[in-house]
Amino acid sequence: MSSLEQISCRHTTKKPLRKKWTVAASCTEDEELKQLLKLYKSNKIRTTKYSLLSFLPKNIFEQLHRFANVYFIFLAVLNFVPVVEAFQPDIALVPVILVLSVTAIKDVWEDYRRFKSDHLINGLFCLWWVFTQKNYIDQCWKNVRVGDFVRLSCNEIIPADMLLLYSSDPHGVCYIETANLDGETNLKQRQVVSDLPLQFIPESFHSRIECENPNNDLSRFRGYMEHSNGVRVGLHSNNLLLRSCTIRNTETVIGIVVYAGHETKAMMNNSGPRYKRSKLEKHLNTDILWCVVLLVIMCLTSAVGHGLWLSKLEDPIFQVDGETSPALAGFYIFWTIVIVLQVLIPISLYVSIEIVKLGQIYFIHNDLSLYNEELDSRIQCRALNITEDLGQIQYLFSDKTGTLTENKMVFRRCSIYGVEYPHEENANRLTEDVIAIALHMTSSHLEQGHNARLLFVDFSCAINTILPARLTVKLLDIGLLLTPCCWIRDFLSHCVQRVRVVAHLSTPLSNTTDSPQGCVLSPVLFTLTMFPLPRYRCSCHCWCRFQ
Repeated sequence: MSSLEQISCRHTTKKPLRKKWTVAASCTEDEELKQLLKLYKSNKIRTTKYSLLSFLPKNIFEQLHRFANVYFIFLAVLNFVPVVEAFQPDIALVPVILVLSVTAIKDVWEDYRRFKSDHLINGLFCLWWVFTQKNYIDQCWKNVRVGDFVRLSCNEIIPADMLLLYSSDPHGVCYIETANLDGETNLKQRQVVSDLPLQFIPESFHSRIECENPNNDLSRFRGYMEHSNGVRVGLHSNNLLLRSCTIRNTETVIGIVVYAGHETKAMMNNSGPRYKRSKLEKHLNTDILWCVVLLVIMCLTSAVGHGLWLSKLEDPIFQVDGETSPALAGFYIFWTIVIVLQVLIPISLYVSIEIVKLGQIYFIHNDLSLYNEELDSRIQCRALNITEDLGQIQYLFSDKTGTLTENKMVFRRCSIYGVEYPHEENANRLTEDVIAIALHMTSSHLEQGHNARLLFVDFSCAINTILPARLTVKLLDIGLLLTPCCWIRDFLSHCVQRVRVVAHLSTPLSNTTDSPQGCVLSPVLFTLTMFPLPRYRCSCHCWCRFQ
C-alpha cells in the first residue's frame, strides 16, 4: 500500500466529532441509543486535586513554586557533592524533607475535606424511575445517568441538568432558585416542554432529544425533541433545570437527565481546585530572591578572595589532581560557602508560616461573631493558603443587588495605613450579637439536658460611676435639704478630665457619671449610691422631691 493510500485510509477511518448530543429514555429499545447513553459520563463528581498516584509528583511540583523550597532542595543536593560538602549529607536532607512534609500534610488535609464534600454530595438521594418496578425509588445522585427520569419536590436540589417534562403547576411552570450558581435568590421561571400531556407517564415517553454538546454557558440551551410521529418541538433554556438549583413554589416536577456529572453546566464552570498564592507568599518569594542575590555576592567575594590568597602562596595548601589551581579552588570554595551560609534564609520560615495559618483557621472557625444563628452554622474556611488575605480589600464595588434579597453589608471598622476608622454604632452591634449568640447556645445546651454557667458583669456599677440625678433623688429621700442636693448634683455634673503624658496635656473632656478623683467626698457619695438607705421624712423641713 502506498503512502498516499495509507493517509487516505487514516482519514476515512477517523472517528468523526459528535456535533449533536442525543438523549433518549434509558429504557429505549434502540440498541444504538443504548450504547450511546452508556458512553456518557455518570453523575458522580470529583473535585479533589490529588489521587493516590498523582499526589507525590503533583504536590512537589506545586511546592516548587515557592522559591525557598527550590533553594533548600538545591542546597541539599549540592551537599552530596564530595568536593564541596560542608555537612553530613544525610543530616542536611532531614530539614528539607520535614519542611516539604508539613506542607504536604496540610494539603492532604485540605484535599480530604474536598473528598468528604464530594462523598456527601454523591450520596444525596432523589426519586429515580425504575422501569422494571414501574415506580420511583430513592437513588443516590452518583447513580443517575443520562436518560433517567427524576422526580423532585419543593425545596429539593436538582441533581443534574434535566429537561422539564412535567410540573404540578396547572400552567406547566416551575420556579427555581439559582443562588448556588450566580448568587441571586430571586426565583426564575422554567416552562414544561410544549406538546406534552398534562399527566406525564415515563413509560409512554418514546421521544428523542437532540441538543448541543455540553458547554459552560448557563443562559444558553438549543435543541429539539422529536416525537415518535416525526413532529419536532424546539427546546430552549427555559426548559432546562440546571444542577445545584433548588425547586421553589412547585409541588412536583419530573424531568429527564440531559447532562450528568462533570458534563453539567455547573461543573463545567467549575475549573477545579487550583493552587492559590497569597500576597504574603508572593512577597516572600521576592524577599528570598534578594537574599539569594546577597548570598551570591558574599560567596563570590569569599571565592575571589580565596583564589587571590591562594595564588600568592609559595606552598599552596589546596591541590586538585596534583596541580595547584587557584581558580578551581575558588570555584569549590564558592559552593562550600553557599552551603555554610545557607542559614541566611531560615529553613523553618515556611513551617512557621503554616503553623500560624493553622492557628488563624482555628480562631476563624471558633469566632462567635462569624456564627449564623438562623442557619445554626459557623464559617467554613475552604482555602487554607490565603487566610492572611482575609479583609485585605483594595477596591469595593457596590450596586443595588441585595435590596430585595437582604444581603447585609455592615461596616464595622477598617484600617488604612495603620490608622483605624471604627464606626461606633455598628461596633456596638458586635457585643449585642455575641450576647444573643451566647444565649442561643445556652438554651440549646439546656434543651439537651446539659448544665450551663453564665456570668454577667454590669460595668455600669463600676467604682466611681455615679449618676447625679439618681443620687440627688436618693439624698432627698433620706431627708437632705434641697440646697445641698443641688450643690452635690452640680458638683458631679461638671467634671472635666484631662490626661497628661510627660509635657503634653490632652484636651478637656466633660464627664457626667464619674466623681472627681482624689476628692474626699467622692467615696462617700459612691457609698451612698451603691448601698440602699432607709427612706424617711424629716420633720423640721418641708418635703420636696427633686426631678
